Parts: sequence; C-alpha cells; structure tokens
Amino acid sequence: MSKLIVGVDPGVRGCGVAWGTEERGIREAFYIKNFPASRKKGAVEPNGIQQMAYSIGTTITDAARGMGASELVVLVEWPQVYQGAQQKGDPNDLLMVAGVSSAILTAVEVLESTHHNPRDKHSIEYVRPRTWKGQVDPDVMLKRIEKQLSETEAFYVGIGMQSVPASLRHNVWDAVGIVLHRLGRLGTKRIFRGDE
Repeated sequence: MSKLIVGVDPGVRGCGVAWGTEERGIREAFYIKNFPASRKKGAVEPNGIQQMAYSIGTTITDAARGMGASELVVLVEWPQVYQGAQQKGDPNDLLMVAGVSSAILTAVEVLESTHHNPRDKHSIEYVRPRTWKGQVDPDVMLKRIEKQLSETEAFYVGIGMQSVPASLRHNVWDAVGIVLHRLGRLGTKRIFRGDE
C-alpha cells in the first residue's frame, strides 16, 4: 500500500489536479471545469463551485480507493495577497478562489469520513504559492517542473493535457509542481525584492 499525494491548483472557473506516489511519481494530471449554474456568459455561481469541488473530491477519493492507497495527502493551493508592486489584479478576486479551496478540502474530508475508507490516515493541507514555487517567473517554473519529470511521468501528464486548452494548462502544471514539491523533487530559490 502506498501514499497518494494529490495537488490541486484552484480556480473559480476550473482547477488543475495532479497526483502521484513516492514510489511511482506523477501518475495523472488533468483539468476539471466549473459547472456553470447560469447560462449568462462568464457567470460564476456557488452551485457550480460546489459541484466542481464535489467532482474533484469524488475523483480524488475514488483514485485513492482504486489504488489501494493506505494514506491520502491532499494539497490545495491557498491564494496569497502580495503587497505593493508584487500584487497583480484585484485582491478581492482571491476571496472566491479561497472559497473554492475550502470547498474542495471540505468535499474531500466529507467523502473520506462518510465512505468508511480503509486508509490508515489522510491529511488535507493548504499550500501557499510562495511555499512551493517562491517568486520564480511562471515560464521558468514551468521549465523546472518539466525537467523534473521522468519519461513515464511526462507521458501521463501529456495524456491529461490533451483535452486542456493551452490558456488553462498552467493550472495543471501548477498542480504537478505542488506534488513534485511535496515529493522533494522541486526546490525553489527565494528571490527577495524591496522591503521583504
């Protein structure tokens, strides 16, 4: 029996998800879209977020059960507000992403506790972007993640990326990066700027 490590990069319109084990590395990476509750273009509603979170939670717990994992570790990125010049966009937008993160973790916790899974234990954790990727440029981080993948892992990630539009792939790559970081295969160098 092995430990299944899952990384989730949350978003309001969809989430990148990846998982792997210490023994076999990355085994799957994909994108799950939000379920729009409204026909209004661009609308995001709580029902859609709840359905997406439940879908992700079900996918994760089913994978753990199917693999016979003795331990499940779920790592969901928690949005971080940066100060000054580092801040991009409206920090209020991150409130919805925090809601998505919480909904996913709640769904996993409920599904784990109600399905009487035979796992010895599970843990559900928030991971801040600064913790796993530091202040590294996104393009540089993508190259670092790709460089860490074995041929087999790259194959699995490539299969998962086939149905993901190019503009959303960064979410899946971040989920892969979160798992690699937990596996100790992705180090970051912190870059200090200004008054940090």
